[in-house]
Amino acid sequence: MSKTTARILVVDDDDHVREALVDELSMNYRVEAVSSGNEAFDVLSSNQYDVVISDLKMPDHDGIEVLEFARQHQRDAVRVLLTGYVDERAQRALLAPHAPYKVGKPWHDEIEVVVRRGLEQRDLARRLFASVEDA
Repeated sequence: MSKTTARILVVDDDDHVREALVDELSMNYRVEAVSSGNEAFDVLSSNQYDVVISDLKMPDHDGIEVLEFARQHQRDAVRVLLTGYVDERAQRALLAPHAPYKVGKPWHDEIEVVVRRGLEQRDLARRLFASVEDA
């Protein structure tokens, strides 16, 4: 999959953060954005994404819930939790099996690096799985 075809969903209730992420990631990826957990559940139920980036703190559903929903409804999407502060619940989620990647706020160039690395890891895992199935 070439970089330009990877689809990213950004979930953040802060307009400025959402716009900044869309601007930064749109140079290399197809990016969509929603402003709440409920909107995220809707689009994650009906579309496939390669990457799901969610803010931790949102009024309706937090990023942990959004990314867990994504894990259940997306085929091996790279999941990224965006947070300025890791509370105990987030810490547990980040240590769990199938934990999402974590990017702090402000993210500077980190988001781009994590997305690229996550996609590379996923592609490696897919190739490995395919070679095991062929064997």
